Amino acid sequence: MTLAALDRLFKKAISCRKCFEESICLSAAIDIAQPRFIGSDYWNSPKRILILLLNPGAGNLKTKRQSNIPFKRILYDYRANRVGLSELFKFEKEHMQSWGTPPGKYLAFYTEGLSIKLTETAFANIAWCADSRNQYPKKMLLRCFDNHTRELITLINPQIIILSGHSLHCFEHAIKAISSSAMIIKTLHYAHRGGKKKERTELNRVRQLINKKTANT
Repeated sequence: MTLAALDRLFKKAISCRKCFEESICLSAAIDIAQPRFIGSDYWNSPKRILILLLNPGAGNLKTKRQSNIPFKRILYDYRANRVGLSELFKFEKEHMQSWGTPPGKYLAFYTEGLSIKLTETAFANIAWCADSRNQYPKKMLLRCFDNHTRELITLINPQIIILSGHSLHCFEHAIKAISSSAMIIKTLHYAHRGGKKKERTELNRVRQLINKKTANT
């Protein structure tokens, strides 16, 4: 895999507006596809973990809209070739620190909760664009998966794929067909409402599966 191939995929995705042109979705505050962060040490990591979620949030809250202004700007700059892939990832690495409610919950759930390093981890969504209604129709999800996410999984070739959130567990078989050697783990979304006890139990289960896979690699 070369970063050039990844860059081509990202540029293709970031130029796609088909779902909005067909009025399947409505544009959100960030009205452009959002390629997600891949750590600089991911490629040499024995784990090569991909955290896969369903979609980017719409960012409708006032505080979210404000914090997303620089994110939108760098995505536009990336599309226009004013910044490169490494600069985009550098920005996202910092910007991700504030994701979630309360701020920081997103990364804490995955990196601290699963005892994994951010620099060795890749993130992606099934849908790469945000929908202002946070509805994500099936046609959008399937199109985005077929046109972008499928290729991403092939390019980065993860050893472990964590499907975070019940709503994307239905993609398990399609993902397995792409990446037959990867361990696929279905688990909670970071913003689940199952309570702290359920979260601790589930994160412990996922950590054990990750360690088992790594030990056998």
